[in-house]
Amino acid sequence: MHWYSVALAYASYLAVVGWLRPAGARGRWPLLLGAAVAWIGFGVATLRGWRGEAMPPWLAIVAPALVLLAGYWMSGLLFVRPDPRIEGWLRANSARIQSAQQRWFGEQLRLDALGHLTDMLARRMAFMPLVAGAKAKLGMPIEDLPREQLVLDSAAASARKVGLPEAATRAFFGLQIELSKAVQRRSSEPPTLDLAQQIRPALNELGDRILAAMAEARSAGQLANCSLADLDLLSPWLNEGELQQLRDSLRAFSR
Repeated sequence: MHWYSVALAYASYLAVVGWLRPAGARGRWPLLLGAAVAWIGFGVATLRGWRGEAMPPWLAIVAPALVLLAGYWMSGLLFVRPDPRIEGWLRANSARIQSAQQRWFGEQLRLDALGHLTDMLARRMAFMPLVAGAKAKLGMPIEDLPREQLVLDSAAASARKVGLPEAATRAFFGLQIELSKAVQRRSSEPPTLDLAQQIRPALNELGDRILAAMAEARSAGQLANCSLADLDLLSPWLNEGELQQLRDSLRAFSR
């Protein structure tokens, strides 16, 4: 069975459903028109011998793509709203559904406060090879002391807003900067993003999210027991000694 036979049958099926079901009234005429166009196209292709391997190469590429798009569009015409009965059953049986998910797929993994913080730190480190590549393209040195001072001042000011100790926050972000420069010296990737317009705004946003995650982890009492295993997500970029420095800096927030 060729693809155009399946497409013709599907278009005809949608037209019949749209005609017979009251819920399909909105798309009834477009569906009938789509099915008619499909049958006309099939008839023209048959008369010209454009079927199977005899189909012109350009048509063999264009026709399936158009048929696929038309199928998505025609299917969407039959969507009205979620069935209230199904929605009600899902709500009433949410506990059973969750139990089945756990039985079939295992326990759902959830990030705790420290896990969320580690995720944010790893995302920031993942930018560093791109930063190195962008700086190299622009002829800029890896170390930029004036900007580093701006980052530290901004972090300290934001720390006060979220209830973090200013000195520990400044020390932590200072360590982040040093580790980031170490990663940049070790690894560089061709720049695909603009340093000023894309990378730095993303890093600024990550900095704010890191502060919020640190405040949450500190409030939950998780920083005091931070271990190297908790920071394993950063191991693609940081060596064991650097991870130990990061762990010690996080533990300092619990003092």
